[in-house]
Amino acid sequence: TLSDANSVGLLHDLEHGEQTRSAHRYHDGLVDCLVAVTASNRRVGYARVALSSTALEAELRAMVRKGAEYTAVAIISGGLLAWLLVRTMMLRLARLSRTADAITAGSRSVALLDETGQDEVARLTRDFNGMVRALERDRIRQSGLMRQLDRANADLTRLADVSAHHLQEPVRRLILFSQSLRSQVQTPEGDTGLFDSLGQIERDGRYLRELLRDIQAYLAAGHVDPLTDFADAGAAADQACHK
Repeated sequence: TLSDANSVGLLHDLEHGEQTRSAHRYHDGLVDCLVAVTASNRRVGYARVALSSTALEAELRAMVRKGAEYTAVAIISGGLLAWLLVRTMMLRLARLSRTADAITAGSRSVALLDETGQDEVARLTRDFNGMVRALERDRIRQSGLMRQLDRANADLTRLADVSAHHLQEPVRRLILFSQSLRSQVQTPEGDTGLFDSLGQIERDGRYLRELLRDIQAYLAAGHVDPLTDFADAGAAADQACHK
């Protein structure tokens, strides 16, 4: 029966309270709960449970403590996971930065980075690797062009050297023939045009010979060792300045 004061109060709270399915009261160190039992939308009875408020508070404190522990574990785990993710991202970005610095410094042995993944750093890494591949293709193509240019320069240098060497003899003969003609030709008194012409030929021949020698000296200077010959030249220049 539900004729005692507590039961009557619970029934009153159940009928007139905001909760139409249950009601509860605190009395005598208990938490007294009354729940309506329905079947096919008809109330067929009640279920009543009385729990010790002390035990219930202890249970609630234990639940709160466990909840706090779970929350702390979740926060620490989330923070650790976030730190690992950030550290991983920073390490990948640091590798990108070091590789970019190596390329800027002129390094030719740059290894491609790991580009697996779908995040922003992975996409950036794929773009960076594409740039590295393009730079390597350009470097190989440039190396081929430089080899061709070196061969062409070597051919031109040999041609100029051979030409300057073989032109020395015709110029020498031109000077000798001009001198010989000047010594053999007799001109009337006051007619110096022929002598002047032969003299001009001789002077032009000497000038051409000096030009050929300068060309040979210039070509020889292109093969000096910058670590030894330039140092010797600098020492010679210092001595000349002191004198």
